[in-house]
Amino acid sequence: MAQTSPRWSAMVIGDSVKDLSPKWPHPHVFYSNLVDKLGHSNCGGIVRNYGLSCAGGKWLAFVDDDDVVDNHYVEWLVEECNDMDVVVFRMKMGDSIIPSGGSIGPGDVGISFAVRSEFQYNQGVWFVNDPMEDWIFISNCQAKGARIKISDRIAYYVRP
Repeated sequence: MAQTSPRWSAMVIGDSVKDLSPKWPHPHVFYSNLVDKLGHSNCGGIVRNYGLSCAGGKWLAFVDDDDVVDNHYVEWLVEECNDMDVVVFRMKMGDSIIPSGGSIGPGDVGISFAVRSEFQYNQGVWFVNDPMEDWIFISNCQAKGARIKISDRIAYYVRP
């Protein structure tokens, strides 16, 4: 809610949550609670697909409920998205920063990326419900010819 850019919106999706009432109402935040539980521990691909099908933004990013994005996330995405289909931000997990280099592999990506909605929709790239769902999503984007940028910026933080 403290983004430096005013041009953003967020959709909070409760995967069959008992109380999804907003703790901090905000005009940029919309809530949707699923009646039937779709995901399971460490596999939220189906829930993310629900969000993809409902979202209307030009760029779509994902944040788990126990993680946080940098206050500059939207600003940096706007700066780095020119001619790109996917922007991967670096992610801090404890003392580790991933990806650590200029390329990504299966253990180098979490949900610290954003995808251009037009590319996702036109190419039909969706998440699978798998512990490696984020890597599989990006691999499928690569297979569909996505222009992918790995940012030097750390913009996603996994809470311990």
